[in-house]
Order: sequence, then C-alpha cells, then structure tokens
Amino acid sequence: NTANGRGALFSSISGSNNSAFGYNALVLNNGSNNTAAGSSALTYNTSGSDNTAIGYFALLNNLGYQNTAIGSQALYSSVNGSFTVNGIGNTASGFQALYYNNPGNYNTANGFGALFDNVTGNYNTAVGTDALSSVSSGSFNVGIGYQADLDTSVHNSIAIGANARTHANNEAVIGNSGTVDLLGPIYVIVSDGRFKKDINEYIPGLDFIKSLRPVSYQYKSYELQKFLLQNDAKKLANIKPSDYTEAESKVHLGFIAQDVEKLMNEKGYKGSMVKKPATANDNYGLAYSEFIAPMVRAMQELSTQNDSLKQTVNNQQKINAGLQQQLGDLKALVLSMQQKQEQCSPCNAANVTTQTHSTTITDGASLEQNTPNPFTNTTTIGYTLPQKFSNAQIMITDKNGKTLKLVNVSGSGKGSLNVNASVLASGAYYYSLLVDGKLIGTKQMVLAR
Repeated sequence: NTANGRGALFSSISGSNNSAFGYNALVLNNGSNNTAAGSSALTYNTSGSDNTAIGYFALLNNLGYQNTAIGSQALYSSVNGSFTVNGIGNTASGFQALYYNNPGNYNTANGFGALFDNVTGNYNTAVGTDALSSVSSGSFNVGIGYQADLDTSVHNSIAIGANARTHANNEAVIGNSGTVDLLGPIYVIVSDGRFKKDINEYIPGLDFIKSLRPVSYQYKSYELQKFLLQNDAKKLANIKPSDYTEAESKVHLGFIAQDVEKLMNEKGYKGSMVKKPATANDNYGLAYSEFIAPMVRAMQELSTQNDSLKQTVNNQQKINAGLQQQLGDLKALVLSMQQKQEQCSPCNAANVTTQTHSTTITDGASLEQNTPNPFTNTTTIGYTLPQKFSNAQIMITDKNGKTLKLVNVSGSGKGSLNVNASVLASGAYYYSLLVDGKLIGTKQMVLAR
C-alpha cells in the first residue's frame, strides 16, 4: 500500500495494493486495489475493492467495488447519513455526479450534477450538465445534453438535446419544443417478418381516412416547454420566450391527437397512432408513420372501386353501341314504311292508310315512354291523340324491323295501352305511334327476365 497525507490509510489492516493521496484518503480501508487521490476520497471504504476516486469527497462512503469517481463529491454516496453503500461498476465524472447513488449499479455520469439524484437506478448513461439529474430509480435510460432529463422512475427512455424531456417509459425524444427541423438522409424503421406476430390484414382504410380532420396549426412551443419542465423555476430560468420564436412561426399540416383518439374509439379501430399521456405531466402525440398503411388500404379500395366503374362503363358503352345500331335499324325501317305508304294506293288493312288531311291534324299528338321499363311480363304505353283524326295505330316491332303487333287506338286526348309480352324473348323492342299515316314518335322498351 502507498499512503501520502494525514490519516491516509490510517486504519487499514488487511487491504492490499491500495494507493491513498490526501487527508483521510482511504482512512478506514480494508479492501484491495483501490486508488484515492483527494481529501477524504474513499474515506469510509472498508471492504470495497478495485475503486478509483479522484477529488474531494469522491466515493466518500463507498462500500462497493469497481467504481470510478472523478470530481469533487462525485459518487458521494450518502443517503440520510447511511454508510451502507454497495454500488458496483459505476463511473462518475464531474462535480456531484452520481451524488446520491446507493446502491445503483453500472451507471455512467459525465457532467456537473449528472445523475445527481440516482439512488437505485441501474445501467443509466448521462452526459451533460444536470443530465438525468431527476432520475432516482429508473434504469436503462440515456440523457445527452444540458438538463436532458426524465421523470424519477422512467425506464428505458432516451432524451437527447438541451432541455429535452420525456415522462414515459420506452420513449425517445430528440430536441426540445424549440427544435425546428430534424434532418437526416434517411430514416429506417425496423420491419422484419421474422419478428412480427398476429399479422392481420384487416386494418382501417377509406372509411377511416375520409373521417380524419386535417388541419393547419402552429405550436405554442414556449408553453409546451414550460409544461415539459413542470414549471421548475431553476430550469425555467435558463429559457426565454424569444428562444422559441422561430419554432412558433412555423405552420404545420397534420391532425389533432385527441381527434384521432376519439375517431379510433368511435369506430373501434386498433392501432398505435395515438401516443397518450403516461402521466399528468406528459403530452399527447401522433405516430404519423402509422397512417401510411391505412392510406395504402384506402388507395387499394379506391382502385377496386375504379376498376368496377370502368367495367360498368365498358358494359354500358357496349349497350349504347347496340342501341345505336338498333336505332339506326329502326330509322331505316320507318323510312322504308313511309316510302311504301307513299307508293300504296289503296293500302290493305294491315298497312297504314294514307290520308289527305292537312298536316295540322296531328297537332297535339305525342308518345310517352312505357312504364315500367325494363319490364318482365307486362308494361303500359301512354299516348296522346289530337282532337281530330281519322285513325291511329301503335305498332310494335323487333330490332330487325319485323312488325309483331299493330293495335288501333281511338279517342282524343290521353290514353294508354297495356302490352303483355309473356310470349316474347328477353331483349329490346320498339313501339311507334302513327296518326293518319304520320309517324308521331318511336321509343324503345326492354323486356328483362
């Protein structure tokens, strides 16, 4: 052993390979492989081994082993005067870094007051002045930056940036509410089918996307930062509203988390889109990447609808083309009948009688569309006849112009004809109204079975 200083290694009885430099350094030591440099460094260490303490009161009350403390009162390790401190594998660098540690293990603190309040937390890493200074029992946390901090017992979370703060377990925060942009060439989210379970393709789609309320907004960044810091006077003393002017001037496009939460609940959708507050001091958030799958599903649904509409349009175009052909055939048929009528003198009863009346005799005559149309067995044809006329017929033909029925009608004004087509095949047929040999109109009716 090597001792240099009043009281250094004063009560050491069995410890070996120790080096003590300074007043009361390792004064009570019986451990081995310890190095203490500084007044009262490792003063109360009695059995701990493999420790290194450099600085006034560094590792003052340590009974553990494999700890390294560099800085005045680093790993001071005194809780209510208790000297039963058994931390293992801790590293503290900075004034009062890991000050209250007892018996937290494998923590690393680098900076003034870093991990200051930690007592039982393990495997924490803090870099920066007052980094993770509020954590006392949380473990597996990382804090990098001035006052980058978490709540007392938060577990497995990360805060990076000056005044970066989170209140929830298993959460990572980069920057504070004054951070304007987060830049990077590419961001990759773990997505490996080998490590996914309960895969289900039933996810919200078009119905969900249509129900969202997109808005534009600006953050009240200064108010948010005060909320995250829980209005701690000490921490608020180092920020001012002007620090957040640029962040508050930005106009953002997105959604309101509470709106999305309400929509998810109302429709019974499942998902991790909404980050709910873990505590009263926490805030809402949205995982915008979670919206990608519903948007893709909505596009797929729209594509299916579009394909169906295209097929419907194609079918309708074919029907229209057929109707155009039939209309052309009907026009040709009517023209042929008119030519025959002009040549016929006198005509037999099966043909239309040529009249010598003035053309005004058919004024007021009209032909209506049959109802219902299409029809299955029977349908009704409505018509109007003029005040004066000699004869009138309704002629029904097939698409080839063949006359299927010729019915005489009488009486002026409105009338109707019931047609029973139970013996006809499905398809399109045509009917015409002729008054005193003049064609008043032609319409199509469709028999569907």
